[in-house]
Amino acid sequence: MHSVLPAGHNPKTPDDPDSENPKKKHGIQKAKVKIYKMVNHKDIELAQVKVIKIALQKGRKYDNLTKNYGGYLKKLRAEKNPNDYIKTIVVKMFSNEEAYTLRLENYCKRYADNDLYTSLEELYKLYYQIAKEENRERSDDEIEQMLKAMAI
Repeated sequence: MHSVLPAGHNPKTPDDPDSENPKKKHGIQKAKVKIYKMVNHKDIELAQVKVIKIALQKGRKYDNLTKNYGGYLKKLRAEKNPNDYIKTIVVKMFSNEEAYTLRLENYCKRYADNDLYTSLEELYKLYYQIAKEENRERSDDEIEQMLKAMAI
């Protein structure tokens, strides 16, 4: 096996630009990349069930919220394309970050110091993650792929 480094090369020598940064090795540095899991209807279902369970634990005061979220869950489960349904709903709900922030502020006021708020926040974070993905501008490559899929 042959080495690509010159004979006698010491990567820790002062004239080696990489010796100062231990994460760099021979001019190559690993890029930090955040990888997000794509949210799907199962994630939303689980979060909705959590909201319903916590509201039921809290008692009659939250029966209306339980009924509403039970209805949302039934509708989601009845859809032929639940992921597309969710995308349509969240794009309408959260056309921008301000709408998301406002909704969370309202829930925070209504359910302050309550684990019900925490479960709602988790659900709406998932919704907003989908909305951000749907509302972002598409790249040229994505546009080309879409045009090919439409046979244009």
